[in-house]
Amino acid sequence: MGKFDDLERKREERRRMWAELSRKLNSGGKVSTEPDHNAASSKIYVMMDEVDTYALGVHALRDACEKDSSCAHPTLSKDGTSIYRPLTFEETIRAKLDDYNTLHNPDGSVRGDEDRLRLFGTWLDSCTGIAYQKGTTLFKIITESEDLINIGKGFNGAYLPVNYPQLQGVELDSSRGTYNELLTKNEVLKHPAWNAAVNDKTLLKDYADLISGFGNGNKMGFYVWQNTSKDELQALCVYDLYDSADANGCSDLDDGGHFVRVTHAAPKAP
Repeated sequence: MGKFDDLERKREERRRMWAELSRKLNSGGKVSTEPDHNAASSKIYVMMDEVDTYALGVHALRDACEKDSSCAHPTLSKDGTSIYRPLTFEETIRAKLDDYNTLHNPDGSVRGDEDRLRLFGTWLDSCTGIAYQKGTTLFKIITESEDLINIGKGFNGAYLPVNYPQLQGVELDSSRGTYNELLTKNEVLKHPAWNAAVNDKTLLKDYADLISGFGNGNKMGFYVWQNTSKDELQALCVYDLYDSADANGCSDLDDGGHFVRVTHAAPKAP
């Protein structure tokens, strides 16, 4: 499963999603858990422009954060220095829910359905790595991958070559579980890879509740490569459209970059 190559097709998918979700909202359909705050959020989530590679996206995000005096984005600290890093897979899902459950803009005006759903209907990359051991069904989930965070701006390969045994992460076997197909909400909540990627079980349930509210049936999958020819490291992204939401570990690093940036909301004028 790759990312859409055609921008217009992506836009059309998003328009279809807005129409479907607005219909459900207006007809009284349940599409989310009860919002946990009615006031404006203290954070603003900025969806960065899509760029050609994951590496270009990482560096565009970093540059934007460094120029933003109100930046609230997380950093990676090491050896006395800090650099802005992409959100983890879990943080990206949290951003989606927090933004959706924010009912008012910083100026107090009510947010419309389309604005609340703006972080949905696309893929969003993360700094959570998914590493594959060559010739096997073994893989590791690395919450904050320093290899991905420190990727060179000019890197345009499909994956980062790594020494799989040396990587630290949660190791799983895709032959022991249900992968590469859609799951029910209950299956997601028990799924080893979903739970490894989202440690906060309440957050995972809230996200699954939201996605299941978009319609009936199986809605969420966890997609991985198997039996790769070399040890590979890729980025785990959240890939949701109007009718499903996936954890996608099959998106090549040279197939685009798309991130969310976090900044502080401007103070409300007196």
